[in-house]
Amino acid sequence: MTNEEISVVEQSSPTFDRTRLAAASQELARQIAVSTPVRRPRRRLAVGIAAAAIVAVPTAAAATGLLDGLRSGIFGQPDKNSEDAGTSEWINICAPGYPALIREHKPDGPLPAGFTWARATQKQISQAAANPECQPGGHGAQQQEIGIVGWFDMYATCAWYSEAATAADAGDAKRVTRAGHELKTLANSEVNRITDGGGLVEFKNRIADDVLAGDVAKARDWAQNCELIK
Repeated sequence: MTNEEISVVEQSSPTFDRTRLAAASQELARQIAVSTPVRRPRRRLAVGIAAAAIVAVPTAAAATGLLDGLRSGIFGQPDKNSEDAGTSEWINICAPGYPALIREHKPDGPLPAGFTWARATQKQISQAAANPECQPGGHGAQQQEIGIVGWFDMYATCAWYSEAATAADAGDAKRVTRAGHELKTLANSEVNRITDGGGLVEFKNRIADDVLAGDVAKARDWAQNCELIK
């Protein structure tokens, strides 16, 4: 059902079937969501590199109360939609329960000195809260749940890029090698394999290999442009 068709349903009767409209709106939201491509690697690191894209939800969906809850009941179908990042559920990042869900996904893997999962968690919560679509007058926004995991994974990757550069500046080859091994592990993580729309795993492996070989130029460049750790 198109936006125009939904409008006709709304105007045809003051007692239109809200259940039917809600179902139609949810299907429209799903179609828009799965048609949004997963972003490819760019010079400026962003959540989209390792996560499902965040998409705005149509006004009709918001109007029928679909954004009141956290979970949509709609799951990715990568076998049918090439843009879906795995089979995780599409969730409402504007819902009151979203911060708690982020905390549930907080990792416990290693981070270099100066970086913490607590800080990463708060940054992700703050970014969602600042999303224009979550403000008064916004239409709401959804992403796949795996996007939360991908955000944390990218934060760790940026942190170890930064560590590689810092260690190289200090002439500490042992720390550079440690950073390279951590980056190699992250490059081949499950979330990277799931969200790899074409070349992501290979791209990150190349940088990790460079660091293990003592070349931190690319790691330094990406760390300096990574908004997640600033």
